[in-house]
Amino acid sequence: MDQVAVSTMGRDDGRGGTRELRYRYKGAPQRSTAGRGYLGFHETRVQDVEAKTHGYAQVRMDWPHQGSLAAGLTLGGTYSRSARTYERWENAYAALSMHAGTIKYPYLARATRWIHEANTAVGGSETVNTLAQSGEFVTRRSSTRKTGATVSSPTFTATVWGDVPDRAIGTVKQTATTVENYANTNTAAEWTIGKVSDRTATHAAPGETTKTVDTSYTYRAGSRVVDTGTRLPDHATLTLATDRAFDAGGHVTGETVTGDGIASRTTSYGTYTESRYPSSVTNALSQTTNFAYDLRFGQPKQTTNPDGHVSRTEYDAFGRTVRETAPDGTVTATTYQRCGTVACPDVPDAEEAVKVTVTQTHGTTQTAPTRAAYLDVLGREIMTEVQALDSAKGWRRRFRQYDPLGRPKHVSPPYFSTDAAPSCSGSDKCASYAYDAFFTQEIVTRPGGGTVQTDRSGSAGTTTVDVTEQTFDPSATLRKRTKFDVLGRAVETVDGHQTTDAVTTTYAYDAQGSLDRVTVDGVEVASMAYDVLGRRTNLADASLGAWSFEYDTLSRLTLRTDAKAQKTRYRYDGLDRLTERRDCHAGCTPLVTSTWTWDPANATGELSSRTNGAFTQTYTYRASDGKPTNVATRVNVAGVLTASYARAIGYDAQGRVGTVNHNGAATYAYRYGARGHRTEIRHGTTVLQAFEGTDAFGSSTAESFNGGSFKTARTFDASTGRLLTVATGPAATPKAVQDLEYKWRQDGSLYRRIDRRGTSATSDDRTDTFTMDGLQRVKRQATAGGATRTLDFRYDDHGNLTAKTSSVAGDLDATAYAYGTTGKPHRLTRVTLDGVVNTLSHDANGNITGYDAATGDDTAIAYDGRNRVKSITVGTSAPKDEFWHGPDGARFLRRETWTEGETTKTKLTVYVGAYEEVRRSDATVKRVRAS
Repeated sequence: MDQVAVSTMGRDDGRGGTRELRYRYKGAPQRSTAGRGYLGFHETRVQDVEAKTHGYAQVRMDWPHQGSLAAGLTLGGTYSRSARTYERWENAYAALSMHAGTIKYPYLARATRWIHEANTAVGGSETVNTLAQSGEFVTRRSSTRKTGATVSSPTFTATVWGDVPDRAIGTVKQTATTVENYANTNTAAEWTIGKVSDRTATHAAPGETTKTVDTSYTYRAGSRVVDTGTRLPDHATLTLATDRAFDAGGHVTGETVTGDGIASRTTSYGTYTESRYPSSVTNALSQTTNFAYDLRFGQPKQTTNPDGHVSRTEYDAFGRTVRETAPDGTVTATTYQRCGTVACPDVPDAEEAVKVTVTQTHGTTQTAPTRAAYLDVLGREIMTEVQALDSAKGWRRRFRQYDPLGRPKHVSPPYFSTDAAPSCSGSDKCASYAYDAFFTQEIVTRPGGGTVQTDRSGSAGTTTVDVTEQTFDPSATLRKRTKFDVLGRAVETVDGHQTTDAVTTTYAYDAQGSLDRVTVDGVEVASMAYDVLGRRTNLADASLGAWSFEYDTLSRLTLRTDAKAQKTRYRYDGLDRLTERRDCHAGCTPLVTSTWTWDPANATGELSSRTNGAFTQTYTYRASDGKPTNVATRVNVAGVLTASYARAIGYDAQGRVGTVNHNGAATYAYRYGARGHRTEIRHGTTVLQAFEGTDAFGSSTAESFNGGSFKTARTFDASTGRLLTVATGPAATPKAVQDLEYKWRQDGSLYRRIDRRGTSATSDDRTDTFTMDGLQRVKRQATAGGATRTLDFRYDDHGNLTAKTSSVAGDLDATAYAYGTTGKPHRLTRVTLDGVVNTLSHDANGNITGYDAATGDDTAIAYDGRNRVKSITVGTSAPKDEFWHGPDGARFLRRETWTEGETTKTKLTVYVGAYEEVRRSDATVKRVRAS
C-alpha cells in the first residue's frame, strides 16, 4: 500500500508571501516486523527555502525506542555541499526492564549537543541520565550535564539504526548534576508513584568550590500534591520551609513559611469559587484582597483591596481584556477591530490584520492620549501610534517591517500621520537589520547613517564576536572584541580593539556561573564570593576596598560591612519591605536609625512615613481611591534648623493631578488638553509654563514661560530624535538667552556644539569640536570663532585622566595625575597644577578625605556611615559646607559657613522634593520648582 508523506509545507510569512519547507525522506517507509504498526522513515531532510538551510533528523526504529530522535544536523546547504554547520545533536537511549522483561521503560540516556560558530565546533555539552529501580518502580534519577571545549570522536560501529557513540567532553568548564529520589506508594488504598521526595542540585567547575543545594518534599495524603517543601533541611542557618494547608476538597487554604532566624509568615486563601478560584487572599500582615471571577476564563472581574477600593475588569468572548475601571473611576478601554472593517495604515511588506486601540477616559473626558497598535496576520506588531499633542498633526506613528523569516528588517523613525511615511529601503532614515541564516545579527544600519557590523568566529572553547561601529561626517571607526566561553559567558572584552587605546578586561566565574573576578589590563579590580544560594557575601574592589554582606534565610540583606568596618543593619516586615536601617550599627559614630512605616489609612501597601530623627516625612492618602493628598515634612537638626514643610496635592474631576500647594503658600495648577496631554502649569492666573508642540518622537519643540513673555524653541533630527538647536529668549529677542546648535556622530556622541550667541553675525560664534579616542573618550576640545582654545586630554589604561592641558596661556594646566598602588588603580593620589604638586588622601572605602594644597589652605572631607559627604572644610574651620541626608539618601539640608571680615556668616538651603528654600543671614529666599 502506498504511504502518503508530506513533501511541501507552506505557511503565511506575514508579508503576503509564503515561507516554504520542503521534506525529503531516506529509503522506504518502515513497518514493525513485530506487529507494532507504521514506523515512518529512517531519516528526514527539511529544506528551509528562505533560510537556505537543510535540516537532517534520524529516528530510531528498534523497540522500545521507535520514533525517538537519534541524531540531527542543520547545515547551510545540503550534506555534500554544506558551507556551514549551524546545529548538531545526538541522543542515545536505554530502557529499564520490568515485569520479567515484558515491559520496557525507555528513557533518554545521553544527549550530546555541539556548539558551533562560523562552521567551527567550539565545544559541546553532554547530559547523562541514569535511572535506578526497585521492582517495577523508578526510585532515582540522576542527570549530569558537562559542558566543555571539545567533543570526542571515538571509533564506533552502530548496532542498530540511529545508534550513536559514547562521546566524552574535554576541557570541562562546568558540571551540573541533579539527583531526584522518588517515593512510590502502591497499596489497595493508594496508588501514587513518581513523587519527588528530595532533589539535590550540584554545580562544579575547575578551580572553584563545588556548591550543592538540596530540597526535600512531603505530600498530601493519598495524592501527588506537595504538602511541604524544605530547602537545605540539614543546614545550620539556611533552612527554609513552606508548609501548605488544605480543606477537605484538597484546595490550598494557607501557606506558611518558616526558617532559621525569621518569623513565620502565613498567606491564607478564602473559599473557592466553583472549587477552582480563591475568593480572597490574606497576606502575612492579615491584609485581605477579595476577588470575583469571570467564570468563562477564570480571570478576576472585580478586585477589592484591603481598603475597600474596587477595580473592575471586563473581557470579550476570547478572554481579552476590553475594559478596566480603576477605583477613581478612570476607564481604560481596549477595542479589537479587523482591518478592512476599519481603516488601517498601509505598512510595506506586511499584511495588516487587526487594530488594537486603547483609550483612557473619566466620564466623558479623555484623560490620556489614545494609543493604537496594528498587528499582522501572524500577530506581530507592525505599527504603533499615539495621538499627537497638536491635533492638526494627527498621530505620532512608527512602523516595523519583517523579513520572510520573521526577523525585524526595518524600524522606522516616528513620524506624524499627516506626513508621508518614510521609505526604509535604500535610505538611512530607518534602523535596518541584516542577519545570517540562523538569526544572528550581522549588520545594523543606524537611522541617520552609520553601521554596526558584527563578525563571529570560533575556536576550541571560545566564540569571538567583533563589533565594528562605522560613522561618517566625521569618519570614525570603533571596534570592540568580546570572547565568550562555551557556556555563553563573556570571558574577555577588548575595548578599542586594534587601536593604541585598547583595554583588555577579563572575567571569571564560580561554579554556579556568578561573576567572581574582574581584571583590567592584568590588574584585578574586583573579586566576589558567594554562598551556596548564589548570594554575594564578599566584595574586594580596587576602588571601594573589602566589603562583606550577610542575609537572612529569605535572602534579604541584613548586615553590610564596608572597608572601614562600618556596619549597617537592615530589618524588614512580613512583606519584605524595609522597616529599619541602622547606619553605624557598629564601627563608627553616631548611630543613625532610619525607619519606614507602611500601610497608612486608605492606602494599604503604600509608604506611611519615614524618618531618621533629623528628617521626617508623613504621607496622607485620599479615602475614595488611595491617591496621595499630603506630604508633611519635619526638619529637626539640633542647633541648625527646626522647621516644618507641607505639600498638598489636589485632583481634578477626572482624577488627574490638578493642584500642588507648597507650604500653604504657592499653589501650582495643571491644565490638560482635549487629548489628555498636560498643556500648562499655572500660578494663579499666570501661565508659568505652556507646552505648545512636540516632534514625532514626543520631544518638546515649543514651550512658553511667564504668560508667553519668554519662549524656548527646539529642533530635532527627524531620523534620530537628537537635539539640533535650542533657542531661548523673550518674544522680542527669542535667541537672547540660548542660541545653540549641535551636531552628532551616528553613534550618538557629540561632535560639535555651536553657540551663536543670539546674534546674526558669525564673527562672535563659538564652536566647540570634540575629538574622541578609540574608547569614545574626549581627546580634544577645540574652540574656534569668537574665542580660540584647544584643550587636550590624556588617559591611562583604566580610564583615569592623566593630563588636561590648554593652548591658552594662563589657563590652569593639570598634569602628572598619579593614581594609587597596583591594586587600587583608580585612586587619585597626586596631581600637578601649573607645576605645583598637590596630594590627595583617601579612606579605606576609596573616598577622598583630604586635599593637601602646596599653597593655600588644605581641604578636609568627612563622610557619614553611608559614605555620603557630611562636611567639606577649607583650612582649619571656615569656609565650611555641611550636609544632612534623609532616610533614602537624598540631601535635605546644606549649611555654608564663611567669614567676611570679622563676621561669620551662614546660609542654609533646604531641599524638600520640588521645594527649595534658602535662608541667608539677612533674609529668606524661596525657590519652588514646579513639575
